[in-house]
Order: sequence, then structure tokens, then C-alpha cells
Amino acid sequence: MERLVRSRTGGRIRDLRVEVTSGEIILSGRTTTYYDKQLATHAALAALEDLSLTNEIEVC
Repeated sequence: MERLVRSRTGGRIRDLRVEVTSGEIILSGRTTTYYDKQLATHAALAALEDLSLTNEIEVC
């Protein structure tokens, strides 16, 4: 999942972390645009099955 997000965002998410807990995936890291944050969301959603997604990537 982390490789997929990194690939789809062109590596523009700094300190990217993907945590998988029971029933949830949490994305975290930092980027400079909301567009990159949205790309990360779409990349993760494409790979999800029955898990929920929380995107905590900070835009700064």
C-alpha cells in the first residue's frame, strides 16, 4: 500500500507512513499541496477492500 501511494503521488509525500489497524488504514506524512493529499487518498481507496481510510497527511 505504501509503495502504491508513493508511486501515485510521485514521491511528493514526505515522511509517508501507512498504518493498518483493525478495520482502518491511516495515511500520514507531509506535502505542499492539497492535490497530492487527494492523490494519496485516491491511491489508497483503489486498494481498499473492507477497510476505512483516514488521511492525516498534513499540507504545509
